[in-house]
Amino acid sequence: MHSLLLLLQYDVMKKYKVLIVSATVVFVLVGGFVWHFMTATPAQPSPTPLVTTVQNSAKAPATPSTSPTPQTLPTSAQSGATPKKTVLPPATKIPPAIAMVVSSVKDAYILAFLACDTSITTNCADPRNHRTFLAQSNDGAQWSRISDVKGIPGSVPGVIRRGETLYIYNPGTVARYHLDTGVFDHPTPVALTDSGLNEIFVDPDPIMDANGNLVLFYLPGMTGGDPAHCEPGTYSCIKTIKSATEVTGSDGTQFTVDSGDRADIAISGQDTASDPEVFQGPSGYVLYISRGPSVEAMTSPTLRGSFSNIPTLPGGMLVSNAGGVPAGYYDQTSGNYWTYITSGNGIERAVSQSISSPLSTGDFQTVLSGSSIGLGSSFVVESPDITVNQ
Repeated sequence: MHSLLLLLQYDVMKKYKVLIVSATVVFVLVGGFVWHFMTATPAQPSPTPLVTTVQNSAKAPATPSTSPTPQTLPTSAQSGATPKKTVLPPATKIPPAIAMVVSSVKDAYILAFLACDTSITTNCADPRNHRTFLAQSNDGAQWSRISDVKGIPGSVPGVIRRGETLYIYNPGTVARYHLDTGVFDHPTPVALTDSGLNEIFVDPDPIMDANGNLVLFYLPGMTGGDPAHCEPGTYSCIKTIKSATEVTGSDGTQFTVDSGDRADIAISGQDTASDPEVFQGPSGYVLYISRGPSVEAMTSPTLRGSFSNIPTLPGGMLVSNAGGVPAGYYDQTSGNYWTYITSGNGIERAVSQSISSPLSTGDFQTVLSGSSIGLGSSFVVESPDITVNQ
């Protein structure tokens, strides 16, 4: 009996162990399935890096003139954590390139002049070897070069300031220098029209009329010859100085020729008449004309009137055989005339209370040369034009 009980007990325990093992296996299987279901979520797309987002936002609707705003990655994004959603500002337009942040043109007067480097060429009579430079001064005698504006290709420059823009004219072009921003516009073609036809011109000299319009005094060009001389094969002729008024809204690039001539000069043989220089005097306007190594002076009560010789000047000559290619300015404060000429020494100036009497060689002093302006002794400087910096 005791043996039977032991056998039954053993059988029960054996069945119980089987049940325990079976239950354990089921529990493990069910638990593993549940754990796998709970943890195996769908794969999430990795977040787009912030730098890429910035680049894409700039590329989408932006034009070639836009650029992305630089951004810094958040610390969480750098460490590998999911970055927070960032709202990026719209791309902004790139401003045009500027020469400088603030213009260094501060002095009272600005002088434009041409220069030619004799270490590069032996033919400084060729306008293609000329470059235009700018200088500034507070007294008209001591000049320093405006280094912000590099040499502009072009000869016989004319310069004037209107508002915050400096207009620098060469035959056929104008370069604009914006003094408030330092932006320098490269030379732009200038068109003069007379009854709908284009007018060829050289030696442009700008002045501003009472309405704020630019007016160019100029020498009409000549095809196949030097416009300062008579046409080839002609011994004597009349050279005319003309003017043209700015077309409204053209910003100094388009002009309409004014009616009539501003001056008529009779020349013959090897005589020349060129490089008009007009400025306002105490009672009207003054016109200087280069006559080779001399300067002829004329006056008119109105800007677009007919200029005539000053009767007290012999032959109308203010300067004889001392230098030509002039510039002029009347200083209202002192009541003096400043007369600039081009000579073998560079650019010279004479100061006088009147232009009714001739100026002599001794009245002039050199105020600008290649060395004094910082270009070097190999540079010759010529053809000045002065404007007030205001």
